[in-house]
Amino acid sequence: MRDGKPVALCGESPSSVGPGETLAQVYTAPHLGGRFSASGKDTPVPNPQRFAAASGRDMALAAAPGLGATFNAGGSWVPVVKTPAGSFWNSLAFVSPTVGVAVGSTITQSSQLVSHVYRTTNAGRRWTALTLP
Repeated sequence: MRDGKPVALCGESPSSVGPGETLAQVYTAPHLGGRFSASGKDTPVPNPQRFAAASGRDMALAAAPGLGATFNAGGSWVPVVKTPAGSFWNSLAFVSPTVGVAVGSTITQSSQLVSHVYRTTNAGRRWTALTLP
């Protein structure tokens, strides 16, 4: 629920577009219990893993190549964080209409797990890597 509206990202079965890709589309409802309708377009997403809405228009999607964001309810998506091959996302959430956190991990060539934490304070327009102790 964001801005009093339920928000969801719906996808087709994996590999519906090409190997490792899924068609995904944002749906919103006018209120809890209301009928969902598409608010964006079908977008091919490589290995989608996490989705979060900051508002009824601003949303983030964590996928294999990194974080993407939309500021028009799925009408178009832009890449905002690129991650190395082999990365995966553990968590993605907005705690307010502007502040969000994403946690991702990568397994290095020496089989070490390296985690990354990103934060946004502007609804996903820019994400900053945080340094962990």
